[in-house]
Amino acid sequence: MQIERIALAIRPRNEWEAIDLGTTLLQTHWRAFLSIWISLVLPFIALLYAVLTPMVDNPWLAAFVVWWLKPVYDRICLYFFSRAVFGEIPTIRQTIRALPSLLFKLNLLTSLTLTRLSLVRSASLPISQLEGLTGSAWYKRMRLLDKTNRRFAFWL
Repeated sequence: MQIERIALAIRPRNEWEAIDLGTTLLQTHWRAFLSIWISLVLPFIALLYAVLTPMVDNPWLAAFVVWWLKPVYDRICLYFFSRAVFGEIPTIRQTIRALPSLLFKLNLLTSLTLTRLSLVRSASLPISQLEGLTGSAWYKRMRLLDKTNRRFAFWL
């Protein structure tokens, strides 16, 4: 990614403007995003639900597992929009190639266990996925963001 190719104005924003910027990104690139979502995430959810429902004999438990795996889907969304900010709209093929690093190099197990019920997951995922921080560096960065943005990440 090249900083000179950024597709939006760099300026200080308050928290609500930042959330609105994300909404605007979705409105601008919804077709490309939806094609990736329908091609990759929706079949995975359908397959998971189709396999789990007969096994557990309870559709609510299958729906719970699909919901529990939401951090997996969030990583694909963040991958797409982190590229879209720089004017690089990823294709389905590029997203498939990025899946191994998105799922296995970025501590997915922690996202599915320790931080799964965190109400500020929308702030913690970019720290690990985009900034690549782990351990104490991740904790310090999260603590810094918690001081000012916790309630906005919660409402998001």
